[in-house]
Amino acid sequence: MKKKIIASIVVLALFFGMLPIYSQATDELRNPRIIGSDSWKTVTYKDENGLEYSYVYGDPMCITWDCVYFGSYWQKDSEGNIDKTKEKQPIKWRVLSVDGDDLFLLADDSVYKSKYYEDNDTRSIYTWKDSIARNSIQTDFIPNAFTKDEQNDIIETDTTLDDVQTTDKVFLLSEEEGKNKKYGFMKGKSGSTYGETWILRCNITSSYGLSRMEGYAYDTMNCSGIGATVFYQNNIRPALHLKKSSTHYKKAGTVNIYDELDVERTPEPAPTAKPTKVPVPTATPTPQSQAPNKVVKKVAAPSKPTKVKVKNNKKKTATVTWSKVSGAKGYQVQYAYSAPFSKKTKTVSTNKFVAKKLKKKKTYSFRVRAYKMNGKKKLYGKWSKVVRIKIKK
Repeated sequence: MKKKIIASIVVLALFFGMLPIYSQATDELRNPRIIGSDSWKTVTYKDENGLEYSYVYGDPMCITWDCVYFGSYWQKDSEGNIDKTKEKQPIKWRVLSVDGDDLFLLADDSVYKSKYYEDNDTRSIYTWKDSIARNSIQTDFIPNAFTKDEQNDIIETDTTLDDVQTTDKVFLLSEEEGKNKKYGFMKGKSGSTYGETWILRCNITSSYGLSRMEGYAYDTMNCSGIGATVFYQNNIRPALHLKKSSTHYKKAGTVNIYDELDVERTPEPAPTAKPTKVPVPTATPTPQSQAPNKVVKKVAAPSKPTKVKVKNNKKKTATVTWSKVSGAKGYQVQYAYSAPFSKKTKTVSTNKFVAKKLKKKKTYSFRVRAYKMNGKKKLYGKWSKVVRIKIKK
């Protein structure tokens, strides 16, 4: 009888709010956390050969985003291409803001590549409304990435630019959103590396002026006529507004700027085990104690080549040069006159490459990456920025 009375009291207490009910409140999704000031800070670390590498950070030194899984799509291979013969995987999104029942999400990584417009389109203005990138999101990405129920939980968003009216469920961030510090973004510093480049939503009059981001940083080169070209296969990193009350997403931990930059942190040295003396019996031999496992050092990938230049000095040739990458064993070069880059690469041991038998009056794109040897395997760094040249000779 006493137990029944206690149980009744507990039920009534819960009903009237007298006792706390532990829910997901302690695990709520949050806005990005930005720790630090707007000053610049350099972090230096050494690779396994003792060579020093430096990264320059804005000191919001630690920017952390909550993440969720929502929808599923085919994953990219090492060349950035989508293989639709493989099984789809959950899409990871960063939470840019939490506002009531609205989760503003950005794909944690680029999902696929797309042109903004077809080659040699000579219109006077390239708008988001009529872009191939927008059409690919609507006709391919959305129906393949989300079920009907998931699509119903995505909030229609006004994506109008410069009085060219559009509304979209999934879209690219605008330049204004890419500059917004509260979303965890910051202005990049010229000559520094922040991660993979991806394009923003914009209306432009120059085919070479697409606004873009590099990792979590606003690219210092864009909006000045030398940004990504509308004719190139650019990285697409979709964004959307999702109902927080949706039951179709699940939490996926957090990411921070270290995940964006792939900085190799030096592991703590493993403690050396003291040998234990084992008495040796006279009759039965005792097995020898095993030696402690050897700690294998992780080889850091080489940094991205900088100061990439291309010239057309000789007939039907293009000479590409770049700054040497410390610790690199060699380099891979890719080039093409029509996007995307082919999987075929050229390997060189020096910081110079000459492409021959090129077609006159065609514009070629070039990019380069360094590699190190990790045992018998090659460890590649990230691709450099793309440089282009029209063959006039």
